[in-house]
Amino acid sequence: MSELNETIKTIFEQSDGMNSEEALKEVSLLIALSKRDKYRMECQHFEKKYKMNLNDFEKHLHTNSNAEDYDKENDLDDWEFAVSSLNWWQKRIEELLNDSN
Repeated sequence: MSELNETIKTIFEQSDGMNSEEALKEVSLLIALSKRDKYRMECQHFEKKYKMNLNDFEKHLHTNSNAEDYDKENDLDDWEFAVSSLNWWQKRIEELLNDSN
């Protein structure tokens, strides 16, 4: 058995009798929390950069300019993706936390 596998086995044995399903759920929750925080920070970055929320930024971008601003359009795409991802990961977290198994 490799050293890494031995370390994993030791940690698993010390996890207060947690079964493999519980351990997988815990690891999944940690991953989901990390991803949610990543996308939350990205959203906060854009809110700070533009001093407005996504909806206001989108309205501002499409109503206050006749010329295309490719940097802002790219930021809009990235921001929309970050919000969508944040919401998706938040739902996975809620599912994991609400699971009674």
